[in-house]
Amino acid sequence: MNSRIEGQVRIGEGSLVLHSHLEGNLQFGKRNLLIELDSALFDPVGSVTALPIRFPDNIVLQQVMLKFLPQKQPIPLHTSLLTVFGVSDNLILTLNDPSATFLNDPWQQFFSRTGIVAEDLWALDALSENKSLMNAKLFPVGLLGGESIFSYIMWLIGVSNRDLVSKWREQWRMSIDQVLKQVNYTEIMGNRRNLTFQIGLEEMSEALVSGNSRYFHAFFSGSFHEGREIKVLEKLDDVASSLDDIIILCRVFSCVADMLGIMAGDAGGIRGGPAANANWIHAFSLLEQG
Repeated sequence: MNSRIEGQVRIGEGSLVLHSHLEGNLQFGKRNLLIELDSALFDPVGSVTALPIRFPDNIVLQQVMLKFLPQKQPIPLHTSLLTVFGVSDNLILTLNDPSATFLNDPWQQFFSRTGIVAEDLWALDALSENKSLMNAKLFPVGLLGGESIFSYIMWLIGVSNRDLVSKWREQWRMSIDQVLKQVNYTEIMGNRRNLTFQIGLEEMSEALVSGNSRYFHAFFSGSFHEGREIKVLEKLDDVASSLDDIIILCRVFSCVADMLGIMAGDAGGIRGGPAANANWIHAFSLLEQG
């Protein structure tokens, strides 16, 4: 839903993708919930997607934009982070509950696999009945040690066999509870609008090239009211320059005229030319006079 999936991305059966832009060689398991993901956060330099990256089944992976960062923190911090947990995890079950899990496995199994201990996640004086997945400080937001946030997430879920526990302990980390209090909803909604617009551009381009008779007036009008009309015209120019089919070219030019007509608003009609424009009256009068 409202997502762009490109390249060799594979989505497992029963998975749901929301408000995400995924590209590269990513292979997601079955019954995953993927929310607000941008592949750029997975690997800022673009090297990790050369080989397949496989995600396990039954996980919830979400990218969260943060509205502010600790002013006194002396290390560089991301403005977003990744959170992950299992589909069957209960966020509020306490650590001493036998059915409590993280990434669908008992806590002790997670501790044994990663080398993390309870004292890394909760305060030393915290009571067992106050320790839960909701307030466990699991998710790095800092950049110490040269590792990406994505590297730590892959290590937490068990995809990476690297020993990152020491570097993970050095990071500024947040719990799900802390993350929920710092969500930058303005940034999230802006990203969603940008993604929706990019999807609209791609759908328009594909429809035109394929000769589809889809009507784009609603998209043109919405783009104009959001101040994106120039990007639409640029995309139409790109499509036109890539074609040699005269019939499709005529359709593209018709779309350009529609977009310009919407931009003109009450100042003129679609394809009306300059005849109804008051600024051209003097020039036309001169032509009429010879």
